[in-house]
Amino acid sequence: MATGVVNDRKTINVVRSRFIELLGEGPGSHGPFTQEQRNDFMLALVHQAVHLQNTKMTEPATATREEGLAEEVRAWREVNINVVRTLRAEGQPIHVTFREVDEAFRACGDRPDCRLAGIFDPHDDSMQRSR
Repeated sequence: MATGVVNDRKTINVVRSRFIELLGEGPGSHGPFTQEQRNDFMLALVHQAVHLQNTKMTEPATATREEGLAEEVRAWREVNINVVRTLRAEGQPIHVTFREVDEAFRACGDRPDCRLAGIFDPHDDSMQRSR
């Protein structure tokens, strides 16, 4: 998924190949979807919506690596504190990446300046490969 501005409208783009990758291969990849797949899609969509809330959003294509990483940390932090932890408290299944990022934020006291580059980097698609 990606966010951007198209014709002066903020948009979330869902690319079919990434959508299928997000859902994973195997049972449920074409529906009916498992609870984890539904939760993961919802979390990814909320994450993109959080990007759109950023009034200082730099167009991803022109953002520096530091700006992109800061925006990713901001979005991940907000989604983790407001959504991931609720799902975890309810015992809902979510992808391991969401759990790892949540644990990393907890370990640094949820500070907005957490150094999480080892977990994700907007210029490195290794997180998507781990799905």
